[in-house]
Amino acid sequence: MFRSQQIARLLLEKEELDDRLLNADHSEWYFIDRVLSKFQVCYTFLTSLLSMVLTKTSINGVLGRGGMHLFSLSQLQEFLDVSVEWVSHDKKLLDLGAGDGQITAIMAQLYRTVSVTEASKIMEWRLKQRGFKVVPMNMWHLSGTYHLVSALNLLDRHYNPSLLLTQLHSVTLRSESLLLLTVVLP
Repeated sequence: MFRSQQIARLLLEKEELDDRLLNADHSEWYFIDRVLSKFQVCYTFLTSLLSMVLTKTSINGVLGRGGMHLFSLSQLQEFLDVSVEWVSHDKKLLDLGAGDGQITAIMAQLYRTVSVTEASKIMEWRLKQRGFKVVPMNMWHLSGTYHLVSALNLLDRHYNPSLLLTQLHSVTLRSESLLLLTVVLP
């Protein structure tokens, strides 16, 4: 097929798709917008009430909000250079400051034993719901050896970042493990 015929065919297909889009029923789009708007109003109202007695992190834990996406399983496998021979049955993961466990759940697909720490008691509850072993925050560096230690977006929130780095160094050196460390940049 000649180049001009290909261009003409593509232009015709685009015209047909544009017509279908213009003639389509958009009521579902607007319905979803209205529902989401109402949900956001409820969330804002509940947040303002709960903020009198709970932290923002705990409020998000109660309401099931505040999750984030950092990487997919395939991105993590590529980043960690996971080979096709990878066997997870003997692998251990420690995720510090695991939050609601959304990112931990992605990492957990590569590890059999998953331990977590979290400052918020409500988030600890969420993590236990997901089946993760919660380690006391002041004991994690004494809790064993791991294949991967993860501290995602924790360094800037820690009360003593220097101590955290020292403990991370000690645990990863003792375990001969990898350290996955991320820092939030403004």
